[in-house]
Amino acid sequence: FKDMIRTLNKGEEFLVIGGGDTPTTNPLTKLFFEKIHRERSKKRIILKIIFSEARRKSLRKMAMFPYTIPRYLPYGTPSTINIYKDITILLVMSPEPAGIRIKDKRITESYRKNFSVMWKIAKP
Repeated sequence: FKDMIRTLNKGEEFLVIGGGDTPTTNPLTKLFFEKIHRERSKKRIILKIIFSEARRKSLRKMAMFPYTIPRYLPYGTPSTINIYKDITILLVMSPEPAGIRIKDKRITESYRKNFSVMWKIAKP
């Protein structure tokens, strides 16, 4: 996440599919993500995020950060896919955080295309 803040510039996009089926209850994790989103917003990095409809109410707080554009699908997943530049991160937060970071233009482009299709059918 710190790499995303460091490498993206004003107006560039950080794309996220998922975000877990339930919000995190860990106070340190909440604090970490609030800090990341404050830094992202300050730098004017656009977050386009696709969540499950079940998370709509819990994400009102995140939508208060500028440059955040959420959309919702009727289903969710416990994992998250983060996409920026030529990087794809596959992440799960619970029960223990685990992630795989892939730096590859072809792989990231394939995930970006999947995001685009999902974005078109997701509801604002």
